[in-house]
Amino acid sequence: MIPLLRHFSISLWVSGLVSLPLSLYLISLAGPAWDGAIPGILAGLVVALFFGLTSVSFHHAGKKMVLSNVREGEIWEQAGMGEKAGKSYLSALRIYDSFLLFPPAGRSLGKRLVHALARFSLESGAAENLLPGSHVHRYLRSNPRDNVMAKFWLGRFSKNNMGAGVEKGLEQAFGLLTLLARVHQDNDGMLPLLADAFVSLGRTDYWARSLYEKVLNHPELKAVY
Repeated sequence: MIPLLRHFSISLWVSGLVSLPLSLYLISLAGPAWDGAIPGILAGLVVALFFGLTSVSFHHAGKKMVLSNVREGEIWEQAGMGEKAGKSYLSALRIYDSFLLFPPAGRSLGKRLVHALARFSLESGAAENLLPGSHVHRYLRSNPRDNVMAKFWLGRFSKNNMGAGVEKGLEQAFGLLTLLARVHQDNDGMLPLLADAFVSLGRTDYWARSLYEKVLNHPELKAVY
């Protein structure tokens, strides 16, 4: 609600600076032939028109800048320049959080940005990027069927032995792992990664037992576990 109000208020303020003087000028040209409520209606229509144009212009400008920074970050990331990539992604995030974008129309753009941030966070290898509240967590909770990102996160989770580091967000970590287990329980490539993550947390609940049973009954995995 706050981003929407911010976008509306600034768009209205900017459009008012242009449309109100123009409305007064048009009314003065109309002269006494237009009396009563007609001048007020004319002014309202001009303000509404300029407000719409301002809002659309802000949104398209913001969208273009966000996408430009995301693409730039991806280029730096592919070139192995993590610091510059991080700065580009941060600039994209700041623009996304500004007044420019119309929130309901920016949801798909937000998904693109969060995906880029989540991937960059995982590839940076920092353990804190795996914890609840990170971009990765937020992305996977909204997009649990993203096999590539889920597999990447689970691999990092087990590699960094994160089971001992999620006490502050234990419930959220349990929730995300349960969600991934429900979505990927029939994916043979995900079973060992899920099992490692569940074991590291010492889980023995229904989903954990169901997952362990699938692993132990798997002809190729039961020898490993």
